[in-house]
Amino acid sequence: MIFGRKKKKATEETPATDVAEVEADEAVDADETTADEPTDAADEATTDDVDETADAGDDTEDVDDEIEEVNEDLDAEADDAETERWTNYDLSRDWREDGPFDFEEVDLEADEVRRIDFGSLIVTPLPDCEIRIQVSPDTQQIISILMVVGESAIELSAYAAPRTPGLWAEIREQIVEQTIAMGGEVGMAEGPFGTEVVRKVYLQAPDGRQFEQISRTWAAEGPRWLLRGILVGQVAQPDAPEELLHPFLDTFADIIVRRGDNPMPQGDQLPLNLPEGVEPPQPAPQA
Repeated sequence: MIFGRKKKKATEETPATDVAEVEADEAVDADETTADEPTDAADEATTDDVDETADAGDDTEDVDDEIEEVNEDLDAEADDAETERWTNYDLSRDWREDGPFDFEEVDLEADEVRRIDFGSLIVTPLPDCEIRIQVSPDTQQIISILMVVGESAIELSAYAAPRTPGLWAEIREQIVEQTIAMGGEVGMAEGPFGTEVVRKVYLQAPDGRQFEQISRTWAAEGPRWLLRGILVGQVAQPDAPEELLHPFLDTFADIIVRRGDNPMPQGDQLPLNLPEGVEPPQPAPQA
């Protein structure tokens, strides 16, 4: 856009008069022309300067856009490198050598260990633990098993998975997105069963209090299944003592997954059932 405006010299018709008048008019025209010329040059210079300034501003915006694109590319490359790192960590060894196990890999009659059969999960309880079940309020189906010891707990559930590993990497990305959307913090760590997810989220108690919850998530991928364990409470804290953590490690490793032969979509939860003789929990009375 041009902000200067060039002046235009008025054109006058020369009347038929004597030579003296003509010469006088010519002299005046000559003076006007001389006076106009610097003005035109100044206006042109001002216009050119403004145009150059506008162009410089456009160039700055282009540079900023390019820098932003470069930073986005660098962030994407860093994310890809981080994803590849943890994928390679998961593939670096057989994490299930000492459990968790597939139902076809064990002989349950070979020992006298006390186990509880929940259908798709057969668990060895933690010493002195309280076992709770989490039920979906919509379907009334069991969605997880919770083992509680003091102020620590582990929540267990299993899912249908493809024959080749990789579902845990996809679920991790979903956990990251959900945590960030909640305003929390999330990161990866080298865990005892492969890549571990560490989360910090802020929740609200029934009485309205806000509190911070830290969790650690383990996962193991077996033949067409994925087992997930979420540690919460004291055992999930960064400074949790080894003597507190070891029983949870052993319990997770001792789990047996019964996938079954029924075809299931990837990511669907394996069904959980109450053990024989156990009554389902009664819903809390409406206030």
